[in-house]
Amino acid sequence: MRNIKFLFIGLAILSLSSCKMGYKQGEYPLEFENEISGIVSEYYKVTNAYLRVNKKNDSKIFVEVKKTSQGLPFNPDKVEFCPLAESYNKWTITADIYEKNNLPIFPNLVLFEQISYLGLAPGFGRFLILEEGETCWLEFKLGRFRGKSELNNKPKIAKKVKLNFYLNL
Repeated sequence: MRNIKFLFIGLAILSLSSCKMGYKQGEYPLEFENEISGIVSEYYKVTNAYLRVNKKNDSKIFVEVKKTSQGLPFNPDKVEFCPLAESYNKWTITADIYEKNNLPIFPNLVLFEQISYLGLAPGFGRFLILEEGETCWLEFKLGRFRGKSELNNKPKIAKKVKLNFYLNL
C-alpha cells in the first residue's frame, strides 16, 4: 500500500512537471516574404521557412535563402559579419517574426548565440558567396526573448518571417 502511495505521488509530480514543460515539439511551417529588405533585395529571395521547437527550450527559426542573380552592389571580401553591423564595413541579417494580422511578436532576431568569435554561424559564412541558383539555410535562435516560452507552448502563433539585411559601409 505504501509503495502505491509513492507511485501515485511520483506520477502526480511527473504530470505536473510535464504540464509546465508541455512544449509542442516539432517543426511548424511559416509564411515568408520572398524579398529580403535592404541592399541585397534584388540578389536573394527567401524560399522556405519554419519554426523548430524542441524540449530543450531553444526554439529556432530556419530560413532558406536562394541567390537569384550574380554580383552584389558591394565587394563581399571587404565586409565582415557583425551581429549589430554597428561599425563600418560590417553586415548582418535579422529576422522579424509576425503573428496573425502582421503584428510583430519577435522583431530583429539576431545571431548573438550563434556566432562563434572564431567564425560565422552555419549558413551565414556562405550567404554572401552563393552562386546564382544556390541556396543556404540561415538559423536564428530566439535566445532570451521574453515570451519565448509562450511560443514554445503555442508555436502556431508564429505565422510569418521577414528578413532584413543591414550593411554599414
